Amino acid sequence: MMGRFRVSHARRWALAGLCCAMAIGALPQSAEAQAKTSRIEVARGETVELQIMYNIDGRTCVWQKVPPQPRFRTAPKLGQVTVRKGKTRPHQCPDRSIDAHFARYTAGRTPGTDRFEIDWQSTEGRGKVFRRSYVVHVK
Repeated sequence: MMGRFRVSHARRWALAGLCCAMAIGALPQSAEAQAKTSRIEVARGETVELQIMYNIDGRTCVWQKVPPQPRFRTAPKLGQVTVRKGKTRPHQCPDRSIDAHFARYTAGRTPGTDRFEIDWQSTEGRGKVFRRSYVVHVK
């Protein structure tokens, strides 16, 4: 783990589960955006995991081989977001190890409220967009 996390373990899993619950089987026939706001509190210089993003159908355990791609609508001003690809075991199908994108926020040294948005573009189907707004309170 990096640094001291103020985001509870349950909340991190809830954020991951929220994104993971958006199943491939529910993809619409045309591009559509689903919006959600996440609020997080961090200490100056702290790194927290914002999002684990993947698409899986919890009934069949079929997943997108390439996880949704991030596109920044607005950039953070008080910190930095890094996105890396890695493996995760989704709670819907814990016996599977699938590719996902992990988004982490590292707070700068300036306290305040950071607001930014990321569109997570589905890589299969007709391009569903999972729009996430983040409000990060840097203490």
